[in-house]
Amino acid sequence: MSYAGGSEFVEKLYLMLEEPQNKEFISWSLDGKSILIKKPEKIGEKVLINYFRHGNLSTMIRQLNKYGFSKIKSSSFLLGEYGNDLLEFAHKNFLKGRRDLLHFIKRKKTINHRNCVVERTYAYHALKNLFTVQKESVMLIQSIGRTMNFLRNNIVTIHNALESTSNSFPNSATAVIFEDLKGRSLGLEYILNDFGFTPKILNNESEFFSYLYQFGSDLIILNVVNSSIERLAYEIKNISPHSRVMIIKEDDLNEKENDLRNFIGIEFVRRSEIQNHLTIGIAH
Repeated sequence: MSYAGGSEFVEKLYLMLEEPQNKEFISWSLDGKSILIKKPEKIGEKVLINYFRHGNLSTMIRQLNKYGFSKIKSSSFLLGEYGNDLLEFAHKNFLKGRRDLLHFIKRKKTINHRNCVVERTYAYHALKNLFTVQKESVMLIQSIGRTMNFLRNNIVTIHNALESTSNSFPNSATAVIFEDLKGRSLGLEYILNDFGFTPKILNNESEFFSYLYQFGSDLIILNVVNSSIERLAYEIKNISPHSRVMIIKEDDLNEKENDLRNFIGIEFVRRSEIQNHLTIGIAH
């Protein structure tokens, strides 16, 4: 059952206070701003049972609390008149003669503690994951920086070797990078720019050799699979014998590659060293 003014409980409570036969047990205060429960031990069987499906005062008090009523301290005058068992409750919108305010009295929303726990747990794990990702990102950036410095140092070595080769080394030296490893570019062009090289990046072998035939290059860097290294090295030296060559390879030098380094001046950087450097950077 619903009421136009307020909730069923609030409307019945108001009606209970308005009916004269209940004044011995429950009534308005003199100023009409609070409820006086005068005989708590008898109100259940004498009054409440006539309005609710129970005659339990404790149940009624729980309902009062749920609707925002507050228990207030009664004056000494009221306690002297009705005794120390007197109970007094008030709500700012529950006033004598102001039934129009009853619709403002709303039942408090029940908090689902289980949902709160679940939400807090979810928020905790989400925040923990965020910090983990942030920490890993910082470590990755640091390790990439160490790796780039590692590569930079190798290029500095070749750059210095080129400068010592000729006193008239040009201000903007040429460099060509051949990479046939998809998705494994090392970003060498950015480092080369810092050292005065004008790099050209090629991913197709025929285009790479065509470029060397036409333009040559002061510095050649190969970032390729191991099986191609020996063949490419000899072809490069035949086409551009005065170029300095740097090869990034997967593992340690084999005997033939060691000969390449000793006899035709090939510089090697092991990819395994770069990866180990990256791993060490992450670990620290």
